[in-house]
Amino acid sequence: MRWMRFTLPLLLLISPLAFGQKQYTEGACLLLQHQMVQFSNQPNSHNYQSAKRAFDNHCQNPIPAPVKDVVLTNVPAKPVTIGSVKNTVSTKPVNAAVWLSVKYAQVICT
Repeated sequence: MRWMRFTLPLLLLISPLAFGQKQYTEGACLLLQHQMVQFSNQPNSHNYQSAKRAFDNHCQNPIPAPVKDVVLTNVPAKPVTIGSVKNTVSTKPVNAAVWLSVKYAQVICT
């Protein structure tokens, strides 16, 4: 009975650490899945075992990626001259058909 006095409180202190493990983000869980698939032909390898253990422990309820707009900061705004009016247009990625029609319109206007 004496051993229960020491082990029961110890188990109560350790159990939240075992069940409350930090969850990874969705991206990290995808990378772990990819590593598991990559080494699935060698299930006894250290790489597969560590990826599977981390996935099982930390990817039960992955943290979703935050939703935010992508801002391109390294693309400078280009001045565009149409006729005699000079406008500054912020560049945005567009598909090829729109880009070619804009270039064609600029050639016609100049």
